Amino acid sequence: MHLVQLRHVTNDQLIGLNYAKNICLRQSTCTMTEAQESSKKYRLYAIISLIATVLLLVFVSEFFWLGLPFLLTFTVKAFGAM
Repeated sequence: MHLVQLRHVTNDQLIGLNYAKNICLRQSTCTMTEAQESSKKYRLYAIISLIATVLLLVFVSEFFWLGLPFLLTFTVKAFGAM
C-alpha cells in the first residue's frame, strides 16, 4: 500500500503562482491574427500531407505509412492541441 503525502499550500503561495501565470500570459507576443494565420498554414500542410498519404496508399501501398507522421502532426497543430 502506497501512502500519498499531501503538502499544505498557503494562500501566499497560491497568490504567487497566479501572479507568475499572469506575467507569463502578458509576455506572450503572439496576436490572434498571427495564431489564425499559423492555424491556416497548418491546415494547408495537413491537407497536402493527406493528399500525399492517399497517393502513397493508392500507388505504393507498402510505403503509405511514411506520410502518416506528417499528416497527424499537422492535423494536431491545426487544431491547436500541440
